[in-house]
Amino acid sequence: MVVPDFSDPLVAAVQLGPMVDNMINERPVSVAELLAQADYAGAYWANLLAMNPATKPNSFILLSVAYTIGQMVGMYFKDFFGVARPVHLIPTLVTSIPTPAHPSFPSNHSLQNHLVLQLLTAAMPDGEAGHLFPYMQLLTDRLARNREVAGVHFRADTDAGRDIAAWLWTRHLSLMPAVTDVINAAKSEWSDRVGVQELNIGT
Repeated sequence: MVVPDFSDPLVAAVQLGPMVDNMINERPVSVAELLAQADYAGAYWANLLAMNPATKPNSFILLSVAYTIGQMVGMYFKDFFGVARPVHLIPTLVTSIPTPAHPSFPSNHSLQNHLVLQLLTAAMPDGEAGHLFPYMQLLTDRLARNREVAGVHFRADTDAGRDIAAWLWTRHLSLMPAVTDVINAAKSEWSDRVGVQELNIGT
C-alpha cells in the first residue's frame, strides 16, 4: 500500500492525468451506473450470483459483514492518512456524484467489494477455480474503478482498498470463528455449484 505524494511531479501525473481522461471519455456514458453504485452495490452482487436473502441468507450475511467491516476499517485509514480528494487538486473536475466530506485514501468502495470477493469466494465450493470467480473478479474491479470514473477517487485509493481487503481477510477475518462459521453455513447454499462449468454457447 503506497500513499501518493502529490508533491512528486511524476506521482501527480500518474494519479491526476487519468482523472481528466475519465471525465471526458468514460463518465458521460456511465452516469446512470455511477449514481446507482454511489452508496451500496450489493444489488450488483445479487444480480450476478442470482441470489436473494430467502434462498441464500448466509451469503447475504457475508455481504453485510464485508460492507460493514470494510466501512469501519476504511474510515480509520482515511482519518489516519488524510489524503485530499481529486477535486481538491483539480477544481475543474466536475464529479458525477457529490464529493464525500471524508478523505480519499483508501477507497472504501474498493475495500468493501474486494472484501465481498474474498468472503463469497471462500463460500464457493470450488473457490477461485469455480466458473463464477472470473466474473466476480470483474465485477469487483468495475465497482472499484467506477469511483475513479466518477471523479471521487485516485487509482492509488483503489489499489489501497484492494490491499487492505486482502490483509483483513488473511490476517483477521479468515481466522475469526464468527466469520468462518457463516462462511461454512453459506457453503451449503452453493452446493449445487460443485463442478459446474460455464457453457460455451458461441456467438
